[in-house]
Amino acid sequence: MAQPALTLDDLPLPRRVAIAELVGAALSITGELALLYAALAARGELAALDAGLGELAWAKGAEAAALESLARDLGCDAAQAAPAPRLETGAAGRGQVFTRAFERERTLEITYRELVALLAGHPLEGRLARLAAETAGHRARLRDLYWRYS
Repeated sequence: MAQPALTLDDLPLPRRVAIAELVGAALSITGELALLYAALAARGELAALDAGLGELAWAKGAEAAALESLARDLGCDAAQAAPAPRLETGAAGRGQVFTRAFERERTLEITYRELVALLAGHPLEGRLARLAAETAGHRARLRDLYWRYS
């Protein structure tokens, strides 16, 4: 049985390009979500909602750090990821912001699952699978907050 690739350089070029692009997209989305949750929590609408959103913002920050570490271990240049946009949530209604967050969480989860497929058999596959599972948990937490406070 062939030895699994240890870096992106060991993989065929098309897979390296796809992996690097997906890692960049995941970093961008994770940063965007951290900003979105922090901005929504800062509105100060309901203390329990703000606390829950603050926890999600912290969790997304930790996820971004784990993803940056994984990108380094893969040999990806995390600095090439598109910077997360500064989102203006002040004028948007809470429902609109939640809708945006749900969409981005689903996109992030799909991105992780694609990465897991591209890195099948790679030693880092398990770390990506954990990030996908954590993102599913974040989406479930977001749904719970939405149901409780909307």
